[in-house]
This record gives sequence, C-alpha cells and structure tokens, in this order.
Amino acid sequence: MPEQKDLKTELPTSADSYTLRIKRESHLGNGNAEFIRRIARARVIPLKSVYIRIAKIETLMSPHEERISNAVREIVDYFKATPDDEVISKPSPEKWSKQEILGHLIDSALHNIVRVAEVQFMDKPFQRPGYDQDALVKANKYQHANLSQLLQVFEGLNQHMMFLISTQTNDTLAYEIEFQGKTNNLRFWIEDYVSHLEHHARQIIN
Repeated sequence: MPEQKDLKTELPTSADSYTLRIKRESHLGNGNAEFIRRIARARVIPLKSVYIRIAKIETLMSPHEERISNAVREIVDYFKATPDDEVISKPSPEKWSKQEILGHLIDSALHNIVRVAEVQFMDKPFQRPGYDQDALVKANKYQHANLSQLLQVFEGLNQHMMFLISTQTNDTLAYEIEFQGKTNNLRFWIEDYVSHLEHHARQIIN
C-alpha cells in the first residue's frame, strides 16, 4: 500500500494559497453533494496517495445561474443609472414602461419559483398553470411602485431561483411538465426562464 504523505507542513500559510474549485453542476447526486459537504467540513481531499489540506473552497455557478446573475446585474445597474422619467415612460398606452417590464419579471420569478418547487412533489406530468401577464402588471400597479423596493424584490427572487436551480439533479430535471397541450421537462423550463429573463434584459437596456 503506498505511503500516505501529509503535505500540510509544506503548504504556504496564506489562506488563499490553495483553492479547491468545485463546480456546482445540476447533475450532482446526493452522494456527490455529501462528498462535497465532507470536504467543506474537513478541508481535506485525497489525491491518489497524497492528502492535501485545502485552505479554501470556492463554489462556482452553473451556466444557468451565471446567466441569471449577469442579467439581474445588468438590469439593476441600468435602473440605478437611469432617470425616473425614462423608466416610467410608456411607448403607447397599451405597452409596458421599462418599470412595468421589471414588474413583469418579478411576476415571472414568483410563478416559476412556485413551479420549480411544486414539480418536486406533485403528480407527473405536472400541470403547469399559466397566468394573465397584463392583468398582473396592472393589478400590482408596478408603474406607480417604489423602484428601489422593486429592485430589491427582483434581486431577492432571482437569488432564490439560482439556489433552487443549484439543487436540481438529473432525475428532477427530467420531471415532466405539461403546458398548453405540450409536454416538456424541468430542464426545458429552467432554460425557458433564463432565456425569457435575458430577452427582457435586452428590451430594458436597449
């Protein structure tokens, strides 16, 4: 049996000198997740016959999480740098202002968080309910709401959406969802949510 060498005395003292970069992928199963938790607690990982003591663990975002994070940051930065009269300006009485588009994205996040959660325990295929987008924007009176508060809600909801995405496995991503006579899976609807967010981000910023 090869000798197990402890290299901790040879490592630099700086806490940032050695970083274990663990990519948080959606296909991670419970076994892998538990392995990562054990590494986080012990800060030790076996590498063949050598045990290296890890100073720091850095978790990376999955592609979907990163896309959400980037879109949210771009939207928030735009609103913080744009005069109020511009964000509430409506192209026509029937069309949304940019602040109302932000409100629509809040509604989208709210409904999709519920869907991602409910599909975990509801009968399959999960019957995905729709919602009246225009009616909700009007009922929530986003045009007259406090913009700073809307941005806080928007950021918070998408932070939770990213967390939910990070907890999915291959099995849960395959859960079937039925909507308007078509059946897809949770993986499809997560991609759809992210693409929808990016579409409206471009609409707001441009």
